[in-house]
Amino acid sequence: MDDVFDVANLRIPLLIVENYFMCSRTVELVLRSKGVWRIVSGEKEKPENAEALLKFDTHKKVTFSCILLSVHESCMGSVMTIRDLADVWRPLKNNSELVSQASIDVLLERYQDMNMDASESVLDYVNRLAIIEMQLGGIGHTVTDAEKLRAVIRALTKDFEVTAEVIIQTGTCLKDAIPRLIAKEGQLLKHGKRSPHDSGNASALQAQTLKMAHAK
Repeated sequence: MDDVFDVANLRIPLLIVENYFMCSRTVELVLRSKGVWRIVSGEKEKPENAEALLKFDTHKKVTFSCILLSVHESCMGSVMTIRDLADVWRPLKNNSELVSQASIDVLLERYQDMNMDASESVLDYVNRLAIIEMQLGGIGHTVTDAEKLRAVIRALTKDFEVTAEVIIQTGTCLKDAIPRLIAKEGQLLKHGKRSPHDSGNASALQAQTLKMAHAK
């Protein structure tokens, strides 16, 4: 059992407030795989049988050590004085949720304010959005496909206005909308008609994305 809880071999990143969402779930999966998560959650009661009690206490100590070894020293102060294994995640979770929500707010604001650069392709812009989407996912916030599509439509230039309107009116899903926009971009580039992005060009499309948001 002890070798499974070797954090270095498991390559579990040390838990800090910024990565609580991902790291805590990794540790939980490890503990569940060894059948000891119920000790952490408090679901498993202490047995009365002497032999079973010895095994229970051994598992409890090793499990507690695993958790401590997975916590970065910057967060250690909030758990070092805790002796009840069922309570060990609570201060980590509370502290991390406060930081995570602040990080989510900052990333969402950046996500919603992003614009397509003048020389940027649709796919490059989608990939830039995807980076923030992954960062949000890492701290527990999922960006829906509808939100992703609104973010793409909002940033398009007036050259895409007709295509964007068709996508909106027909309720085209994200995975079908992106190829359609890329195809339109190819036509624009072929005829040298792609316009640089600016707030004036995008104003009509931004209004359309508001309609999309209200329609959901």
